[in-house]
Amino acid sequence: ASSSIEPYFLTFAPKEAKKISYASSFGVSNIPASLYDKYKKLLSNIDSLSVREQTGVCLVKALTGRDATCVLDPTLLLNKEQWGNIMLAYPHMPSRYILVYQLLPSETLPSLAKKLSEEMDCPVYYLAKRAYAVNAPKGMRVIKDAGPAEFLWLIKNASCVVTNSFHGTAFSVIFNVPFYSVLDSKRKGNARIVSLLESVDLMNRIVFEGTEIPKFSVYESAPVQQKIEGMRADSMS
Repeated sequence: ASSSIEPYFLTFAPKEAKKISYASSFGVSNIPASLYDKYKKLLSNIDSLSVREQTGVCLVKALTGRDATCVLDPTLLLNKEQWGNIMLAYPHMPSRYILVYQLLPSETLPSLAKKLSEEMDCPVYYLAKRAYAVNAPKGMRVIKDAGPAEFLWLIKNASCVVTNSFHGTAFSVIFNVPFYSVLDSKRKGNARIVSLLESVDLMNRIVFEGTEIPKFSVYESAPVQQKIEGMRADSMS
């Protein structure tokens, strides 16, 4: 049975209640024309619309004619000091390591991590969803028991992060850690990562599936943090 999407559009709220979306995400960059009327009706129930990617702004405009605001994903509303207050050290980690955080199947991601590992001469640790059932690519050590607080620490202290996850990317940016976001141009769900990296001028940290693997490099963190602080102030207001 298909589940109803109506609750996500706050259809259960009293008519006179103020209904606001903060940093909602469509998760796709286009919607079939056959669903336009349905979405138009559902979106008209919400008084104020903000979304977390540029494609979402375009979709809202196309569906309803309204101007949605593009705001930061909630994780980016806190700075690295604030996140630092809630993280927990993961025991027995070396001082230098590469962290892989993989959510989607990829051939390029493990080979990029291996190449960086040789180049930087440090081990690779592997995080994935349902890690207890995952076989990490050869030569990588699986971390099976990190909770959210350790997850933050593992990203913050990595020498380099290789990921195809939005939050892997976002936290690398927050903590000024060198990272590579591996994207598949054939996949639909890239909008959030692209939108974030575009807004902080870090599009060069994207590696597309099947393209040449880059050499390790760092980036200037001050301009990135400055841009995020500006967007954070806008999003807060």
